[in-house]
Amino acid sequence: MRILLINPEFPYRGGDKFPLGLGYLAGVLKEHELMVMDCSVADFSEKEVRRFSPELVCITSTTPSFRKACEYAVTVRNIVPDCTVVMGGVHATFRPHEALNYCDIVVRGEGEVTIVELVEALEKGTTLKGIKGVWTKDMKNPDREPIRDLDSIPFPFREIFPLEKYRIMSIVSSRGCPYSCAYCCATRFWGHRVRFRSPENVVSELREIYELGFKLVKFHDSTFTLNQERVKRICELIRSEDLDISWSCETRADHLNREILEVMKKAGCRLICIGVDSACENVLKRINRRIEPGVMEKAIKLAKSLGRGKGLRYFRSTGRNEKVREGDAGVFEKNEARSDTAFACYDISGHRT
Repeated sequence: MRILLINPEFPYRGGDKFPLGLGYLAGVLKEHELMVMDCSVADFSEKEVRRFSPELVCITSTTPSFRKACEYAVTVRNIVPDCTVVMGGVHATFRPHEALNYCDIVVRGEGEVTIVELVEALEKGTTLKGIKGVWTKDMKNPDREPIRDLDSIPFPFREIFPLEKYRIMSIVSSRGCPYSCAYCCATRFWGHRVRFRSPENVVSELREIYELGFKLVKFHDSTFTLNQERVKRICELIRSEDLDISWSCETRADHLNREILEVMKKAGCRLICIGVDSACENVLKRINRRIEPGVMEKAIKLAKSLGRGKGLRYFRSTGRNEKVREGDAGVFEKNEARSDTAFACYDISGHRT
């Protein structure tokens, strides 16, 4: 089957633009004839769509990219009227009725198993009823259970993407989050129970990434240091494999300590993004962060002590409460803060890059 994978663009200034979700879909669909349009790094091409003439079009969608996803669904339908258009990703999962105004099928939640079963049914012309995770306008199948063994999932098929367009390569070593912050959908999408890939499996993928020519890597785990013994093993393997990479991760302040920071630094970690949100205890309680301001300040100071601080940036969750906003500024200015973004980012390499 000829399958077109589309990643719609949306405003994002970061360098980590590789679409992991589509990469994983490409990995399980390798046996088919695939074409990728990553519109975050290249223009959408009607000419290429017409030339390829896809039988199936898979479009991923976050809320910021949903409008573009809908536009591309309509455009592709006009070019290839007989193709089947599928939408997946976070927005389509939580707003399937909106997505189904523009596509034939929505894949909800994790898509690796669902897309394989869906493609098989489409090729055979059999019913979609009973395929977990699949919704149409007339059919709502049950959700699919989370994939228990993440090591069983093929690595993202990166070679089919325009690799020269990416400055940083993305990887994820776990799925799920044990927290339920009010503004975040990670727990609802990936599940409350965290599933971890084995360190050996993770480093095997890092080796593949390195051999593709990438030396800058970002881990997209919700809380990378949640299982610190596993992180230590990953770091040990990075060093024993002699992988000359610099990498970053995201985590929470209450899952950091000097020991794990030093281990990560020795293994090439150069940037840690710490979720902050606010220095106001009442705000943190209101958004269900389950952390004390003092814990965050302590972790930030610890990270700064190990290397050159690049500057604390934090997301305001305080609305128009000027007293709270001034309190935030007072606390974070001590740590060279800049506001209105989501993380406290610290270079722990100890040298300029």
